[in-house]
Amino acid sequence: MTSDMHNRKEDMRALIMEVTGRLVADKGPDAVSLSDIADELNITKPALYYYFRDKEELIRACFEKGGELASSVFLKKVEKTDSLEDFLKILFEDNVCVLRKHPEAAEFLLKMIASSNTGILRDITLNRVNSTDAAISRKLEEYNLTEVQKEDVFFIIRGILVYLFMKVKIFGIESVHGDLPSRLSRFIMRSISSAKLVFAGLVFTSVVAVLPPPVFAAPEVLTIDGAVNKALEHNISVRNAAQTKKVYDEQVKEARGTAYPQISASAASTNYITPYYYQAQGNKGTYDYDNSYSGSLNLKQVLWSGGQVSAAINVAKLYSQYGDELLKITEKSIINGVKNQYYAVLLAKDMVDIQQEKLNLAKQHLETLETKYKQGVSSDLDVLKQRVEVLNSEPALTQAQNNYRISLLQLKNILGMEPNEEIELQGSLNCQVDLSPDLQDLRNYALANRLELKNRNTMYEMRVQNITITKAGHQPKLYLDFTGSYSGSSKDGLPAHYKENAWNSYAGLSLNLPIFSGGSVQAQVEQAKKQAKIAENDIEDLQRSIQISVSQAWLTLKEASMRLESQKTSVEQARKAMNATEVRFKSGIVGLLDLNDSVLSLNTAQTLFSQAAYDTCVAKSNLEWNLGK
Repeated sequence: MTSDMHNRKEDMRALIMEVTGRLVADKGPDAVSLSDIADELNITKPALYYYFRDKEELIRACFEKGGELASSVFLKKVEKTDSLEDFLKILFEDNVCVLRKHPEAAEFLLKMIASSNTGILRDITLNRVNSTDAAISRKLEEYNLTEVQKEDVFFIIRGILVYLFMKVKIFGIESVHGDLPSRLSRFIMRSISSAKLVFAGLVFTSVVAVLPPPVFAAPEVLTIDGAVNKALEHNISVRNAAQTKKVYDEQVKEARGTAYPQISASAASTNYITPYYYQAQGNKGTYDYDNSYSGSLNLKQVLWSGGQVSAAINVAKLYSQYGDELLKITEKSIINGVKNQYYAVLLAKDMVDIQQEKLNLAKQHLETLETKYKQGVSSDLDVLKQRVEVLNSEPALTQAQNNYRISLLQLKNILGMEPNEEIELQGSLNCQVDLSPDLQDLRNYALANRLELKNRNTMYEMRVQNITITKAGHQPKLYLDFTGSYSGSSKDGLPAHYKENAWNSYAGLSLNLPIFSGGSVQAQVEQAKKQAKIAENDIEDLQRSIQISVSQAWLTLKEASMRLESQKTSVEQARKAMNATEVRFKSGIVGLLDLNDSVLSLNTAQTLFSQAAYDTCVAKSNLEWNLGK
């Protein structure tokens, strides 16, 4: 490679690392993909592989280069420091200088620390922190400090460094004043001389504690039971079903109101702006009163309505029961949906792990081939083929990761969560099943416990009550009526003299007897009877459907469970075969094709096993739902 070509390659590597560092500082290492980096650089993704083998190598190089550069500069500065105060001042000045030149470093480091425990850079971050701690500890050994003082000074230094990074992250680099490193170093020295190191540590612990929290937060950890409870609390369908039940409860109150007395009152006041003329027996005259008043109080009570009122109350009660059953049905459907989607996320996560292992194996085998190539015992063609194998394995991992994210979004939707809320699922696709119950016993259990069947029976009872209501159209209705009335007139104001007003009241019974309605009532009765028959047919149809659904769910569970047991053995054998093939490959007994075939067989066996485990869990959940559990 010529000098110019080497320089261009190093310049491009530096540019790639610069862009990567900026993206990681903005999104965090786990959220940045090679596609994001390629798009930012306006190059193709395969072109990145010319400079870096994979994302881990790229971000590792980016992180380590910055750390090594900062460490080398710092070590040169402190080589000739004789006093602890000078060392502390240089240590803090060096970190402030880095933050002034690269304020995004604070965001970068905090995002790295906040990355997933399984992220590719967790070990790098921890190693860097440990190496920094070790360097500070070695330097403190050079000064005349007791063991307790060294431990306390070390504790305060770490607290101050965290404080600096969080301060820049939250308030910006302008919040760090130029004399801060000197003041911090003097503060520690005064604390040592006055034997107040413990107090000083508490001060900085408190300072860090009162800072606003970082923008990132730990994901909410959910078990399958926790996910179910969250959905029952927040899912829109459940909340709407609960509101519908309240509507039906109010209808009960409304129906009961028809059995109570109906009371009404009315009042009127009239003022004659012009004289009110009257004519009687050929004589014309005017009233002497300018104001007139009237009022009445009316009460009406149903005594008999052919059973219509009581039937209406019964229907309302049945509607309330119907709403309660609908709420429980909705809750059970949501529980089953949450479980199934929870298992779908676990399956998607397993697929990510399986494809990640396949990619890791491909990379390991590539390293083995490259080593053998350098030793002259492998061809460059095998190396090239294995590089292609690595590249071909990456899209499957990317697709699996995308499927995992989509599955999580679908679960969040069922749980009533926002898409940007972070969750982490606990558990695995390990569902214990019991295949001992008799199928007919399961069917009978479902017929006795399925709320949908109870709901159909409730609907049938409402239809029967509706027949009574419509038949009441033929029945006489008996009412009790009471009316009290007042009337009066006056020249000015309310009438006070008994001659100017009058009170009247009366009570009586009224009977309403239908004689002819043109056949409309009879038609309504026939409609109600047919609706009741339809409801009865629906019950029979649902009973048959429930027994079929239970049978299907039982057979599906049995098949999935048997398939799962079979695949356990398949995975074990595939892994043993791959391990044996690896040993033979390193010994030169088998070729690259046999090695990759063994990896593919393991990948297929693992995929089929995870799918069988998922199918078993889903089949178990569906059977429980079909049984009404």
